[in-house]
Amino acid sequence: MERPNDGRVANNGSFVLNDWLFGEGLKGVFCAIGKDGTVLIRHRFEANLLNAGISPGGAFAVCQTCNTDNDDGGQLCCFDLASGSLLWKAEPETGWAEEYSFDVGGRSLNLHYSKLGAFRYSLRTGSFEDRERWLDHRIVYGNGFDLLTIAQERMRQLTDVPPEEQIRAILELLQTALTRGLNDYPN
Repeated sequence: MERPNDGRVANNGSFVLNDWLFGEGLKGVFCAIGKDGTVLIRHRFEANLLNAGISPGGAFAVCQTCNTDNDDGGQLCCFDLASGSLLWKAEPETGWAEEYSFDVGGRSLNLHYSKLGAFRYSLRTGSFEDRERWLDHRIVYGNGFDLLTIAQERMRQLTDVPPEEQIRAILELLQTALTRGLNDYPN
């Protein structure tokens, strides 16, 4: 490996590493290696790698890529280490996680965020299982820019004649956004 980073080790001795590579351009290689040194996964991305994780038993691994203007940008990728295959690749609604945990029995991958908590994705399909709880947490703990984004999302969902309570809820979000730092950036 040229520039190994963000190593994680499973209880069975298997481990994952992100190779950030040398040279120009956005690129990286995600590697999973068995306890005997066998390469289980070697997946090249046309994006920089952000971080990685591996399940305690060494059955699954994940990595997340940074933003690019190609199909590899901003993706969360989940690998089955036993079969050596990519299970799924998706752009997580919750954005870049700080760390990962696995509930293999419950078949979920948890993405962790210091201010918002942990949110579940299906380990097998990548579907987001905690969407409603995430939306609630974004409103309670989000900064002004997060609240502005939520208000914009809700405005796009309005019908031609929206109910007054929806309009009031959006205005309250915008008012709170101003008190949480959005007003510091008048542009």
